[in-house]
Amino acid sequence: MAKVCIDPGHGGRDRANRGPTTYVEADGNLRCALALGEELRRAGAEVLLTRESDIDLAPAGMPYSMKADLYGRTGKANDWGPDVFVSIHTNAFNGRTHGTEVYCQWNRPESFQLADLIRTNIIESLGTIDRGVRVRDYESERIYQYQSRP
Repeated sequence: MAKVCIDPGHGGRDRANRGPTTYVEADGNLRCALALGEELRRAGAEVLLTRESDIDLAPAGMPYSMKADLYGRTGKANDWGPDVFVSIHTNAFNGRTHGTEVYCQWNRPESFQLADLIRTNIIESLGTIDRGVRVRDYESERIYQYQSRP
């Protein structure tokens, strides 16, 4: 049985990404993640969502920042030890970025495969712009496009 961790990006104190139609990215990400979690459970996977409501994951006692929130999300995932990790982002247009992107573990082909499947389904269902599958280097804070399919 595969262990799959799904991170619905943003939420809680991070609700600034809003589109011109008042769409809130955090809410869309959560809806996608909840539906995906149910589908994966029906298929026999063990699933953990980093959040199942409108919260952020900055550790208690740490001032809120996006970096603290990311630290809490990755900490929760790493503590659970998933086989696959994906983070869903449906980027509300904020003047800079819009479109769907899904982050995954760079060293896990099955993580890329699930991320690519999620990305494809969201852009086909919602007609969003395709921003690809990405990986993030948390030490340098750089984001990279996943270049090749494992």
